Amino acid sequence: MIRGTVLLLTILLSISLSAQLDNSQGKIFFGGNLAPQLALILNQNNYGYAELNYRAKVGFQVGAKIGYEWRDFNQVEAGLAWTTLGQSYRDNISGIINEKVVALRYIYVPIMYRRMIGNTIQWMDKRGSSNFYVMGGFQFGRLLGADVSWDKGGQPVDMITYLIENGNNKNESQLVAMGPPAEDIDLFEKTDFMGLVGVGFQYWATSFTTVSIEWKNGIGIKDINAAEWRLPNRKGVYEPSRNAFSALNLIIQLYF
Repeated sequence: MIRGTVLLLTILLSISLSAQLDNSQGKIFFGGNLAPQLALILNQNNYGYAELNYRAKVGFQVGAKIGYEWRDFNQVEAGLAWTTLGQSYRDNISGIINEKVVALRYIYVPIMYRRMIGNTIQWMDKRGSSNFYVMGGFQFGRLLGADVSWDKGGQPVDMITYLIENGNNKNESQLVAMGPPAEDIDLFEKTDFMGLVGVGFQYWATSFTTVSIEWKNGIGIKDINAAEWRLPNRKGVYEPSRNAFSALNLIIQLYF
């Protein structure tokens, strides 16, 4: 994945340099972002055990990027982003408080297109000017780590003890035979793929620097559960789980 990312960034930089030679209006930019985010897992996989109520989970993302802007209205970029995702759950089942927290850590390669909205001051010193924009794209991800905690009645228990209900879980015999995974990361697919959309506001702080506030949202296209752990729910049906997030990014970009 790292080789592919380096190749992608090299190609983008080469295209940007060529375009800049052909069109003096084009600009290369480098940037970074930092964001808190609401992390979600859409559709709970609880391996045949009762599904719990969802609770908010805060995650973070930080990244760096390289991109190209042309005609002041269009930007395309690629980068690397480290992010934490997952979900928290809590519910009262048979008078016992059940809690579960899934914490996932990924490195993503986002590829984005932005379209500026409104008038721009073309090819002049833009200090003090600003624009709204819309954006869309996708990102490929690699799972770096995972932690899942299981608690009943305020006490931590192992995964299998948590899921077994004395015959009420239809997958009980299979769960006992499988046993808990060697590591929590084994419960999940090692790669991810998400679609991205968002809106933002860009302000030119200097003639070559912008500061942006961006509301970016992502939804997974790929099932995050490892194949061997795709067990049916209480209705005898398995449905995929997908990552999602809603982030408020602070972005700084330097133009050349």
